[in-house]
Amino acid sequence: KRPHCHFFSCTMADNSDAILELSPEKTLTFTWDKSTATPVAYLKASNTSSHSYIAYKVKTTAPKRYVVRPPQGCIEPGQEASIKLTMVQKDAENLWREAEEERGELNCEDKFLVQTSVVDSDYFKTELMNKDDKAIGTSLQKLWKVLGDEDKKLAPGEKKAIKSSKLQTVFVFPSDISTQPEVPILKSSTTSSSSTTSTSSTSKMGMPAPSSPLRSSPHGSAEAVFAELSALRKKYDDLVAYTVVLTGERDFLQQEVDDKGVSLRKAEAESSRSSGSDTTVTKASESASGFSFIHLIAVALIAFIIGRLIAA
Repeated sequence: KRPHCHFFSCTMADNSDAILELSPEKTLTFTWDKSTATPVAYLKASNTSSHSYIAYKVKTTAPKRYVVRPPQGCIEPGQEASIKLTMVQKDAENLWREAEEERGELNCEDKFLVQTSVVDSDYFKTELMNKDDKAIGTSLQKLWKVLGDEDKKLAPGEKKAIKSSKLQTVFVFPSDISTQPEVPILKSSTTSSSSTTSTSSTSKMGMPAPSSPLRSSPHGSAEAVFAELSALRKKYDDLVAYTVVLTGERDFLQQEVDDKGVSLRKAEAESSRSSGSDTTVTKASESASGFSFIHLIAVALIAFIIGRLIAA
């Protein structure tokens, strides 16, 4: 029987009925209706248990292509969570162009992994209930690390605390994607450019320049404003996606720093207890100074990433 760690339900023996049902169960579909579309898929996770709390975490093989909200959480008995998976605008446009070249037949190798585990009600009430997103994220990161370490110690065939469900992805494009005309915004820009060139040439010849229907038409002005808003929206989406990636890297580095600190402090304590000689003291001192240097490097990396976030 597996050992029971603090707050974490490391054994599933008393929670055999705890199941997190996913909908869709096997495949996530991302659909384009135009080249500027932002494909979105939704994943519903339902806790079918009457008394168990289930923690979940969503991973993907293409973390820079998708924004997952929320990426992890804990679902109470009989409740459900709606997870939104949004493709980054830049990738969506690149895939549209690839689909045009392939006449809509574009293979997708992206995959998603949903990890789940039953946790004690005491852990939920103490670590997650009525906490902000940052505190919940920190607690769940520690949870997954503890459970992952416990599962690594198990012999083959023993029941693990973490269960995994894989989902494939499918990209759906319009059937006539290879014959669709250009986006109206691009047409407007081309017309405006051609109109300007024509006006310039006519003026040089001494002839009166004809009025541009795009400039005089309210419809043309609205298209220009819409084009500008679309460009700003794209930049905003790219910044959001980049911020999400940097935040994940920052959290990972912070976790690495914390883990290294704990390991080094344990090693220093054991070394101090094993011998009271001057040699041991010298080694402990060297170990401590080495830890301070590594710690400074890690803090510098985190400061650099936070600076990039603020600049973005």
